[in-house]
Amino acid sequence: MLEKIPLLAMSAASSVLTEMAQRAGGSVMSLSLLPVSTRIENAVISYLLYIGKILWPARLATYYPLQLSPSTGDAVASSVILIAITVVSLYLRRFPYLAVGWFFFVISMIPVIGIVQVGFQGMADRYTYVPMIGLLIALVWGLADVVESMPALRVPLCVAAVTVVIALCVTTARYVRVWENPATLFAHARAAWSRPDMWLEQLYGNALFSAGRIDEALEHYQASCAIQPRTEYCHYNIAHIYSGRGQFHDAIREYELALQYTANRDMALLVLNELADAQLEIGDYLGAENSVARSLAIDPANSTAQELRQRILQRQGDAN
Repeated sequence: MLEKIPLLAMSAASSVLTEMAQRAGGSVMSLSLLPVSTRIENAVISYLLYIGKILWPARLATYYPLQLSPSTGDAVASSVILIAITVVSLYLRRFPYLAVGWFFFVISMIPVIGIVQVGFQGMADRYTYVPMIGLLIALVWGLADVVESMPALRVPLCVAAVTVVIALCVTTARYVRVWENPATLFAHARAAWSRPDMWLEQLYGNALFSAGRIDEALEHYQASCAIQPRTEYCHYNIAHIYSGRGQFHDAIREYELALQYTANRDMALLVLNELADAQLEIGDYLGAENSVARSLAIDPANSTAQELRQRILQRQGDAN
């Protein structure tokens, strides 16, 4: 135990620094948005879902949405199953690798299980890369004991293992094609989730926009706003597309909605500057000047806002 203290100290320091960095970047979700009770419910459900995806890796996706209102029934059922597995692993003292593997999995998942929620993902496959070693310890040592006690099973188990490896290779080849580009990646994520979700629509829209498929991107941004109207990102992206098309009145309406719902300083600056630009295009000099003033109040050194102010003065001079 003594020799592990330096390792625990380094892990604790890394955890504290990571939490500080994520909080400074605005990624850590507040308790007002996601209460502790909801975090615990999501955590126990996620534990079981992770086990399922490790044992049967189907419907994998790059993004799994966070459930802000998880099913209480699912949470209770997951808790019962997790407790039962824990009791069995402790009861079967003849097979200590079961407890070792199980607690390796449970404990190493704690930092990423969502008690400290970073971002809007409910799960992430990458979080299992280290914890799944625990389940594999239990599986491998268990199969070794089975073969030792029943040698006749050696050949059938070898055949089964080869079959599983081949099946995983085929599945992997199928999933690799999903990663061809961001559009195929998030199209697959939407299909894997199979339920409407604001962030999946938003992420898929971003991928389509980057690919130059603007009309399709607009449809998914609008779908994101239809699911959750009180969020700035979809309104901003819709406004950005309208502005690029010269539909400045429509763009201004969406910029104002984005500004109404954002609490993020950088997003507010971006929206205010683009709003001022759209207002300038339709000759609303007073509105543009007001937007620039609000932008400079947030960041007096903002070069984009300063340039916009010069353009407004020049346009007004030309008009006069």
